[in-house]
Amino acid sequence: MFAATLRHDLSCEAYNPHFRQLLHIGFKIAAQMGQRFILALKDNKEIISKQVVDNLFERHIQRLFFNCSES
Repeated sequence: MFAATLRHDLSCEAYNPHFRQLLHIGFKIAAQMGQRFILALKDNKEIISKQVVDNLFERHIQRLFFNCSES
């Protein structure tokens, strides 16, 4: 449920843009955690990488550059 709430998928009932914004402002806190945060990223690299690719590439970049001829 946590991932569905966070994932930028407007068709998903669980998606919550306010929750996403709350996490965005939390980046400052993550940065202040320094090495502890970096280690958590490294420990969870596989799942984080998949989510980043799904969100940034498939939902944003791919739609902008690879679907432009369909309009």
